Amino acid sequence: MAQAVSLAVIPHVPTRRTRAGSLSMWKGCATAGAARNGIFAATLAARGMTGPPEPFEGPEGIWDQVTGPFALSIDPPEPGRYVIERSLLKSRPAEYNAQGPLDLVIDLRSEVPHEAVERIDVDTYWLCWSEIGHEPAKWDPQNRETADHSLPYLLAVGMIDGRVALSSFTAERIADPALRPLMNYRPHRRARRPDRGVPTRDRMPHRRDAHRWAGDPARDTRSERACRQPAIRR
Repeated sequence: MAQAVSLAVIPHVPTRRTRAGSLSMWKGCATAGAARNGIFAATLAARGMTGPPEPFEGPEGIWDQVTGPFALSIDPPEPGRYVIERSLLKSRPAEYNAQGPLDLVIDLRSEVPHEAVERIDVDTYWLCWSEIGHEPAKWDPQNRETADHSLPYLLAVGMIDGRVALSSFTAERIADPALRPLMNYRPHRRARRPDRGVPTRDRMPHRRDAHRWAGDPARDTRSERACRQPAIRR
């Protein structure tokens, strides 16, 4: 096991650049690439290949060259469950943290015509804002890889089209100037990622001095389906 870990870590040190700013095609391949490297390292180790000892704390290792010291821990599996059962699943071809906000905005679409919406305000948590809402590239996506990780773009498409599908990410749709006015919204951050789900609240001020709310940031909009029973008020 120690040899496999060393052979996986030392030759293959990825950076967060894959998922920051304007995104590339590699974004969709990074996880598969990491799995490939891990399998290759385990195969080499099984056949007798050795890797550098102390890959993390040794001289010129990961701590010296990349991260600094850290404590590595793995959450113990829940009794009777496989770790893979803790996987998070998506219902739309969009970044995971956008699933809850999209549920809400699509539900609100039946209450407010998109032509009347002045902006979309979103109450959400820090990771959602950090991943898909705070960088300039996410406010003006130029390619598919950035658009499906752009909360402003995804909410605008969901509000106007009533869905987010593969057809939402053509070059023509991404460049559509009709989407840009609805991308004028304000992200409100929470301090940390929630323990479960993607708690979100969407607000849509619109003409006639009225507005609509949907969702409750204290609830899990995915597992409790708060988005299907929105608290809507004028």
